[in-house]
Amino acid sequence: LVNLFNPRLIVLGGWAGLQLADYGLSQISAAARQNSLDRPGGQFDLVAAKIGHDAVALGAALLAVENLIETPLAKPEPTFELDAR
Repeated sequence: LVNLFNPRLIVLGGWAGLQLADYGLSQISAAARQNSLDRPGGQFDLVAAKIGHDAVALGAALLAVENLIETPLAKPEPTFELDAR
């Protein structure tokens, strides 16, 4: 994925990501760099999420809220002005 997307930052989050981060970010980063092309492999940082174990749940909740904002449940009724002749 590093070769395909050429990211500047990779964030490990959620339960599994934080467990991997506890294992050792430097080891994971070194393995990713070793298995990627030189240029994309040398341009990314690997960090653990600061949100913690709730990152996945917060992301899912945010998607639902964004969807609700973009497509409200009820459309406002059009208003008509009366002709004052």
